[in-house]
Amino acid sequence: MPSSSPSKVSRFSVSDDSMETMSKKYKEIISTLPKLDPPHPTYEITQYNGFWFHSSTLEATLTLSETFKAQPSDIYLCSSPKTGTTWLKALAFSIMTRDRFLDDDSTNPLLHKVPHECVPTLEVDFYSNPIALDTELPVLATHLPYACLPPTILQSNCKIIYICREPKDTFVSWWHYGKKQQETFGIESGTTLEQEFKWFHDGKSMYGPYWDHVLEYFKQSVDRPEKVFFLTYEDLKSDTMCYVKKLAEFMGSHSLRRK
Repeated sequence: MPSSSPSKVSRFSVSDDSMETMSKKYKEIISTLPKLDPPHPTYEITQYNGFWFHSSTLEATLTLSETFKAQPSDIYLCSSPKTGTTWLKALAFSIMTRDRFLDDDSTNPLLHKVPHECVPTLEVDFYSNPIALDTELPVLATHLPYACLPPTILQSNCKIIYICREPKDTFVSWWHYGKKQQETFGIESGTTLEQEFKWFHDGKSMYGPYWDHVLEYFKQSVDRPEKVFFLTYEDLKSDTMCYVKKLAEFMGSHSLRRK
């Protein structure tokens, strides 16, 4: 369990000039990569290393591979989108900070912030809020496939927790999320449920193929159980307390009180 007042850790350090140079380099590389055909009407999807990315997300991913410095004590919450990420973030944050709010639970950030504000996401916050990646808690999240994680994550002794979900429910949740985002920002989708499903089925969804995404992490959990903890949304839902205890043990926290 972390101390009550952990210090922030710098996980990457790069000058503005270097960032500009890398951005230009990776934009040129991305421009040569395969694109979704027919193209998605609202954003560009690019294939890299066998997976599909929003082009801006891929630029962040490639930059992180060169600049990000994982710490041995870090814990990474990994998932494909809409598979229980928000719930896992809330649970992991609660486990890691459990002793902080015993005297005054009203100060718990989860009461007035969404879990995404408490646990930053690598490829999302890298550009929108990079200082968030220097979080004082050693817990960060990502949707990146295992093969696309920054090398320092793969090479360090940090831990990975992966959550997956039944594919049909994952797709339906992603579809509704996309429609809600389009309504919020006034974007015309231009695609049908059938077209989006075909892309998902064919492995051409964001961070897909979904099955390859899951399988990579599952294989790692079998080969390296001390590094990768694999669970399903369905198991977590059916026996939450059991899996919260398993998560706490894997994360190195043994302070859950017994009833």
